[in-house]
Parts: sequence; C-alpha cells; structure tokens
Amino acid sequence: KKTYPGIKDRLPTPISVQVINMSETTMNFTYFQLNTIDFDNSEAGVKNFVWFDTGNVLFERRLPQPWKRDKILGTSLENLDLDPFKKLLATVGNCAELEDSSTQFKEKLIEL
Repeated sequence: KKTYPGIKDRLPTPISVQVINMSETTMNFTYFQLNTIDFDNSEAGVKNFVWFDTGNVLFERRLPQPWKRDKILGTSLENLDLDPFKKLLATVGNCAELEDSSTQFKEKLIEL
C-alpha cells in the first residue's frame, strides 16, 4: 500500500521477493511475486505466486564416533553438492544490481 497508494487490484509492476534461509548443511529458497492486492476476487485471472525449493543439502556432516574407535579426530564434511550453491549464486545474481561486473558474474555462474 505504501509503494502503490490507492491501488485496489492489479499492481502496475509486480513486486518480487526472494528469500534464502540456511542451516548448517542445507539451503531453502522461497520466491514470491505479488501481482495483485485484490484477495477477494479469485476469478480475476491475475494471481500471486510463491515457489518453494527446500531440502538443498550442501554436504553431510559426520560427527566422530569414539565408541567405535573411529580414527576421525573431529567432525568431517562429506558428499559435497554444489547445486545448492549454484542456486544461491543465481538468486543473488538475479537480485543484485551489478553494473560493470554483471558480465563477469554471469560468466562465473556459467562456469559452475
């Protein structure tokens, strides 16, 4: 309402929000696009959208098991998966306002 005062239905320009939440080993992505603020008229044809991409595991964390006489002295990280990191770079690259470095960023992203 602050961005578009007086608008009661379809927005002139959609408002997009990208959220990344992380734990020690996983990333979850949420993307939201607000197209209308008319929540009462579901037949209008214009809808708001939300996308969830959850459970993107970066790596597995293996804790030492001294009762098994494990030779690992500390915590180890295994099964590295770079796909969640690629999604992170794509999300950041999509919302970043990069001027001269945008081409370099896209080239780096393609390399991954």
